[in-house]
Amino acid sequence: MKEFIPSEFVILIVDDHPENLKLLASMLVEVGYKLNFAKNGKEARQRISQLKPDLILLDLRMPEEDGFQVCHQLKHDLKYQDVPIIFITVSKDPEDLKLAFELGAVDYVNKPFQHEEVLARVKTHLTIKKQAEELKQSEAKLNTIVTHLYDGILIVDKDGVVKFANQAAARIFGQPLEKILNHTLGTPILTSDKALLDFIGLDDKLRIAEITVAKTEWQGETVNIICLRDISDRQKAMQELEAALTKQKELSQELEKMATTDPLTNIYNRRQIMKLAEQEFTRSIRYQHSFSIFLMDIDKFKIINDTYGHQIGDKVIIEMVKTVLKNIRNADIFGRLGGDEFMVILPETNKEQGVEAAKRICSSIRDIEITFEADIIKFSISIGVASYSKEIKNLEEIISSADKALYKAKGGGRNQLIIDNG
Repeated sequence: MKEFIPSEFVILIVDDHPENLKLLASMLVEVGYKLNFAKNGKEARQRISQLKPDLILLDLRMPEEDGFQVCHQLKHDLKYQDVPIIFITVSKDPEDLKLAFELGAVDYVNKPFQHEEVLARVKTHLTIKKQAEELKQSEAKLNTIVTHLYDGILIVDKDGVVKFANQAAARIFGQPLEKILNHTLGTPILTSDKALLDFIGLDDKLRIAEITVAKTEWQGETVNIICLRDISDRQKAMQELEAALTKQKELSQELEKMATTDPLTNIYNRRQIMKLAEQEFTRSIRYQHSFSIFLMDIDKFKIINDTYGHQIGDKVIIEMVKTVLKNIRNADIFGRLGGDEFMVILPETNKEQGVEAAKRICSSIRDIEITFEADIIKFSISIGVASYSKEIKNLEEIISSADKALYKAKGGGRNQLIIDNG
């Protein structure tokens, strides 16, 4: 991917409070972004039609027309569907956040704004947008190569079923594409780099094609690319095709990682861990397996940030994440919900086992020491633990139980775990 240059991007900020516009502008202009502003939904749509921004920071609550309505309209307009929208809000209501994501928002930022968090989230989603555009270009290039090749190209899965064929392949087989796609061809077994294949051309004459088979990755599975050509040099075409497929695979993998991970810690982001939590809840119901959830906060994290600065705050988060990862299993799932809030999902773990794991984490966190100038910084965490039981009807109930337990842990002096016994 090309170097990230903030001055290449235009950001539209929509907020009815001038002080919020001013504060966000000071953060974003400092690193070089181009900005435009709107005070309400009507102004926002006018600005968008004029300049088509690369990203929109959209206030959730505005008079007359709120951010939900503006987001809904933009995501239903083909011209602006791909513009990422980050909501800015004071709300921490899970239903607000759930609706925001359902309407197509990619993220949210809480007020009051945290300088580093705003910059990190903006950069992450602009980078994802840029990566997606490069992937589209790669796919267009690949499609051009395949469509205009004189070679017949087939992609055949492990069961021998044709998953893709170009017009040249249809011509060589003398069949329309629909009679080739999703039909079983089998996989040619070659005893050398290439072989010859007899076929009847459209002129009903016997013809000879050279056939080459190579394995590659396509749409997440291992397949065979079969290249057919009336005797001629097709090596360059195969190399271009494989290079385009490799590039497309790399871009897809990088885009997938960026869309599912937190940029600071490289653990799952809020959207991905909530998706995985839903899958684990469904699995537990289906197979009647236990599982537990931890919700964790770093104690007095705001004081650490205010006292030592955001760089030390980030280091505290990173060291905490490293320590948690050392104390959970490979099968466990760890993600950052935002700020200093984290979630751990422990599959096939009952209440007692969950408590033991939480105790290990709390104890290990207390041992962390971070040196800053003449100070040694130590910190602790609070954990709320909840476990699945047959009485629980949906994921929101178990998360709510863990959240209540976390609230009790923080209210009871912090530096401890509390298990919900509801």
